[in-house]
Amino acid sequence: MKKILFLIPVLKDGSGIFLTELAKGLKNLGWDISLASAPESGDWVEWKNLREEFERIASSIYEVDFFNRSSQAFWGNVDKLLQVLRNEGFGILAPQSCVPASACLICKDLLLLNTPVVLTLHSWGTDRAYWMDLWDTWALSRVDHVCFVSEGYRDALLRRLSFKLDLGKTSVIKPGLHIVDDYPHKERLKETFGLKLNVPVNSFWITTLGGISERKGHLELIRAFRRLIEMGKDAYLFFIGPVREMDYFREMLTVFKEIHHRVKFMGYMKDPYPLVKASDLFLFPSKSEGLGLALMEAMALGVPCISSDIEGTKDLVCNGRYALALEELNEKEILEALIYALENYEELVYISSIAKERVLREFSFARTVELYDMLYKKFLKASLS
Repeated sequence: MKKILFLIPVLKDGSGIFLTELAKGLKNLGWDISLASAPESGDWVEWKNLREEFERIASSIYEVDFFNRSSQAFWGNVDKLLQVLRNEGFGILAPQSCVPASACLICKDLLLLNTPVVLTLHSWGTDRAYWMDLWDTWALSRVDHVCFVSEGYRDALLRRLSFKLDLGKTSVIKPGLHIVDDYPHKERLKETFGLKLNVPVNSFWITTLGGISERKGHLELIRAFRRLIEMGKDAYLFFIGPVREMDYFREMLTVFKEIHHRVKFMGYMKDPYPLVKASDLFLFPSKSEGLGLALMEAMALGVPCISSDIEGTKDLVCNGRYALALEELNEKEILEALIYALENYEELVYISSIAKERVLREFSFARTVELYDMLYKKFLKASLS
């Protein structure tokens, strides 16, 4: 019974894109796909697009909201999941974070099911409340398997746990590239966007991709960029992604006012990759990542990159071999990296060519789907024997 229920708090960001593409690939291999996720919210601008894609491949979609972390909401949604599992037989339960994994385990106990729970962890924030760590630790100790998106992320999380997680029940399957670089050449793209956005094509274009939030390090970035402009550098900064934290965004705007003509807030873009490819530099100052899908995509497009060197991105940055690494995530470090990039741009272009070759070779989405197919079939077979 190759029937799988994916559970994700909300279809958004890199994890939502990844899950949608994975579900497509598994459906092509004969899996019957269902999804449990939060209902629509006006704050998740990409939700509608991903939901529409899932509707084309899923047999069923259930509105179960594990994005709302209040106790009352959690137990109400556990009851919803209980009804789903009572009425439908799934071969695999595949939560994409610890909260829905906990719900799966509770329902398994109540219904006396032996359905394997195979958890994929995309990220684990560094500023989580203590009670959330306790709850997640319980889930990690009881699921059948934990799949991480990078070695660096797995190592960092294992150091944080209050118990020793058996490495034998973990694996690392890196998200593959779901984009194909069949876009026009950079110069042509830059001309197109230059006319559309009234930005000089001879200026130095910097992009960053991701929802605007404290975790992404955007405030430090815009402060460093302001100082770069004050030094007389001819550069423009493009933020691609929706606003996730409005108070944080308002704080960014106090800096933005002084350099408003040099900063473009693009919001959510269904296809952001042409603008990323048109840029001269991609900057990824994130403070916490499972892997850093946006960074990998920029590398695949051949764009020189500056990135934080943290638990997840280590697998991509590789000690500065494939991107200029930020040793510290602060305004001064980012400014110094920007100045270095401007003064040593040919070096970064050379590094980007090596990075592109590497990610295209090692991060195949077809291989990602194949590995998940093998993993799920392994646990499905064991549960039926």
